[in-house]
Amino acid sequence: GNADVALDITITKPDGTTYFEAKDAPAWKGRYPYSETSTQLAEAVVKLTIESKDPVGRYTAKGTIRDKVKGIDLPIEKTFDVTK
Repeated sequence: GNADVALDITITKPDGTTYFEAKDAPAWKGRYPYSETSTQLAEAVVKLTIESKDPVGRYTAKGTIRDKVKGIDLPIEKTFDVTK
């Protein structure tokens, strides 16, 4: 059938302050063209660029993928380190 998936995401800097935030970003809408046994959470791409003025250290990306058709939320979390 058709999908209606959205993404909430927050990136925090090493000091815990917010670096980037998006709410209800469209991730997938419409027909799912892949096999029903495959897993692809979104067709959308979130691109993040850390600039030279940004602090070094561990950044955290937390989000929720929301399937609006089935009413299911999937929390996700990933950390990454920025060095000079």
